[in-house]
This record gives sequence, structure tokens and C-alpha cells, in this order.
Amino acid sequence: MRLLSVRTAAPGDGPHVAALAGIALGVVDGYADRGLPGQVDAEGGRITLRYGQGICRVAVDDQGQVAGMVYTAPPISWLDEYPAPARPSLARLFTKIELLAVYEDHREHGLGGGLLAAVEDEERELGRHLLVANVALRDRSVLRWYRRRGYTIAAPGEPIIANSNRGPVSVVDTGDGYVLAAKALQSGCSLKRAESHDQSGIFIVQRRRG
Repeated sequence: MRLLSVRTAAPGDGPHVAALAGIALGVVDGYADRGLPGQVDAEGGRITLRYGQGICRVAVDDQGQVAGMVYTAPPISWLDEYPAPARPSLARLFTKIELLAVYEDHREHGLGGGLLAAVEDEERELGRHLLVANVALRDRSVLRWYRRRGYTIAAPGEPIIANSNRGPVSVVDTGDGYVLAAKALQSGCSLKRAESHDQSGIFIVQRRRG
């Protein structure tokens, strides 16, 4: 079994989105919140949100079946902390992976990695500079999975800092047992632990040309 394609979720995919969201969130009895699955069934996988668009993508295997899902969105709670005039430009810097899951009987075939790569490619084309995911600190296997794919894992409370046209901005975990896995998307950009004159953290750095 192998990944055949990744596409934007469409009406009719709602039950798969609900089941896979339950897996991603560790909800044993199923994902009862019909918000995202209901919106997918009504409108498809591109959902209008504050500061941008949430996108639900599904992986389809070589049997033609939905095998996995990833949902990305602007980091709304983080953006809400900044003045309203700054939010549109800051929303173009970061995208957050809210949910990512593959059905258990479809794992170990590269579908999760294929979903992640598809998200990276599309967000890179959209001009995003950073892709971030919240990962439970106790979930070592998931942390290793992201690390193998080029992600930097922040320590608890360690900020990831980017320069914007409004000066340095940072995103950090919420202190609830999760840490950030992050990857710079644009050519010539990378993440580096460093200290500035007033702050330490993981900085997005741009390779100098010439």
C-alpha cells in the first residue's frame, strides 16, 4: 500500500475527518465535535478563518481510500496577542499544523510523511516562512518523527523568533505539556538556537548571499 495523492478534502469526507481527528487527539470514543467535519461536508476543505484560511487535506492510498488527514490553520490565538493592524502581515509568516493522523492499518507506508511534505510544498508556495506543530512532550516517538523530517524541537517555554516588518516576533508553546516542532520553509532560511542582546531562543535566520 502506498500514497497515491494528497488532495483538499471535499464534501463527503467529513466522516473520515471526524475519525482521523479523533485519532490525532487521542479521543477513544470518537471525535464528537462536528465543527471541522461538518464544515468539510458543507464547504469542502478550505475554510475561511480570522487572518486567513484553514485547509484540510486528505491522503488517498492506491486503493482509492482516504487513509490520512492533515489540517493546517493560521495560529489564531497567537495572532490575537498582537495589535490588529499587525495581524494580516504576521499571518503570512506562520502556519500551524492543528491535526495530523493516519489510520492505524495504513501506517508504516509513508503516508504521514507524504501528507507533511505536501503541506510544506504548498505553504512554501504561499510564501509562509515557518510551519509549526504542537507535540506532546511525553510523545517521544512523534517528536522523533518530526525531527527525522528536518524539524527543530523547542524546549518547553523556548520561543521561536522571526523578524517581521514590525520587528522581532515570537511564538512559544502554551505550557500545557506540549512543545513546538518547527521547520523553516523558504530557501536560504534555517532555524538556529542563539542569543540576541535581549533574548534567547530559536531564530529564523536567512543565509547571506554572495
